[in-house]
This record gives sequence, structure tokens and C-alpha cells, in this order.
Amino acid sequence: MELNKVAKEIDTLSKTLVMADLEDLPSLGELLKQLDAFSKIDCKECPAVVFEACSKAAALVEKIVLEDAPDREATLDIIS
Repeated sequence: MELNKVAKEIDTLSKTLVMADLEDLPSLGELLKQLDAFSKIDCKECPAVVFEACSKAAALVEKIVLEDAPDREATLDIIS
């Protein structure tokens, strides 16, 4: 994937993250979906750490959704 397309994906992901609400399961689900999809992007010019971070962030969102996170708000802050 080209860098400009990756930048657009980051912009979309950022907007979704800003709009995420702990009490809004669909917004958390959308965030999880986007993080998971972003973590699987094939971009040779991009540092792998970016995609690893998205994968770990997706796992944290999943914990929030499943209410496995001890402090949901703090967990969302970590992702931010």
C-alpha cells in the first residue's frame, strides 16, 4: 500500500478513536475493526512497529468491549 493511502487510513482511524465512547459499543466495535484492519496492512515503506502497535491497541479495545479491562477509561487513554 502506498504511503499516502496509509496516511488516509491513519486519519480515518484517528477520527474513530477521538469519537470512541466507552458506553457506545458500536463505536468501540468500529474502532476495533479499524485497528485490526490497519494492523494487517502490507506497506513495505512503513515501520513494522506501527502495525504492531495497532495490533496491541486492538487487543486492548477487545478487553474494553469484553469488560476485561480493570479500568476501561485508563485503557482507552493508553490507546489514545
